[in-house]
Amino acid sequence: MKNFYAKIREIRESKKLSQEYMAHQLGISTISYHKLETGKTQLTLERLQSIAQILDTNLTEILGATPKTEIKEYHSNYHCSINGDIVSANDFLKIIQDILAQNQALLEQNKQLIEIWRTK
Repeated sequence: MKNFYAKIREIRESKKLSQEYMAHQLGISTISYHKLETGKTQLTLERLQSIAQILDTNLTEILGATPKTEIKEYHSNYHCSINGDIVSANDFLKIIQDILAQNQALLEQNKQLIEIWRTK
């Protein structure tokens, strides 16, 4: 399975967006963005959410529908591996909460659509 850095690149390229464009939107240098996209710089949750927003996608798409997760202890601080990429346990929890919130919002929208469809 592709790591989420590769998935970001894949989505960016499918939308025909350049690294320069992404860097400008994020307010960072092209070199800094390249390091983010290649995994040489660790992504924060906030930066990952910003990238998802610029790419007009969501964290579920970037991380994959069913991320394989492992929790390991590094230097007395817990981190998680999501499809091979290391994130802090706190960021992982925030990612999962965001995915759940997105899914709940979609569920509510679907319920509303079903009700509208039933009344027609």
